[in-house]
Amino acid sequence: MALIEGMTSQGKPAPVLVQQLPGTDYATLRAQGWLGLDWLEEKWYVDPAPYKRVITPAKSEPELCYHYHKPDGVNALTGTHLPELQAWIRVSDLRPVVVRIGRKLLEFQRLPDPTEPPPMTAGQAAKLMDLKDQNARMEKLRERNKRLRRE
Repeated sequence: MALIEGMTSQGKPAPVLVQQLPGTDYATLRAQGWLGLDWLEEKWYVDPAPYKRVITPAKSEPELCYHYHKPDGVNALTGTHLPELQAWIRVSDLRPVVVRIGRKLLEFQRLPDPTEPPPMTAGQAAKLMDLKDQNARMEKLRERNKRLRRE
């Protein structure tokens, strides 16, 4: 997840939380934990619909999306009110564009892939060296066992 500079629906600058996770199909969207998409089911699918982004910087044209809509209701077990849910999933790559949970609007934006791996902390580097040492010791044991079997 990352915070990027975006705009509110009133046009004021505001930080926007962006989540970047792999996922290319409906099942993966649910499995990967995309925020606000755990309710997606085929029965809530409405139709393909264009969606023009409101908050995050984007193309000036609307994006063609699959539109899902789950009306508000009441949880049968707890009696609590469940807000209306809507989602727009981009047709071209099946990535979420927007989720509306009640009055809350979540827009998703794909960030560019990093050009290099993040730096390791000292603790991570030490663990990596330990793993390399363990692998080297295991390889020596395998070679020794092979040699003993041949003798």
